[in-house]
Amino acid sequence: MRETSSAVWQKKFFTTATEMRLPYSKDNYLFAVQSVGNEDNESLPAVPAIGR
Repeated sequence: MRETSSAVWQKKFFTTATEMRLPYSKDNYLFAVQSVGNEDNESLPAVPAIGR
């Protein structure tokens, strides 16, 4: 998660669930998804696109 005015990612939230509710507005923040491997290797952040 990062503020829309920030150039770097600011916070991470770990979960094993397929769904998560956060108390942040999508109008003020950008969100992305990362996967984490068994050895704690992280993928690049993937920003979701608007669905059709």
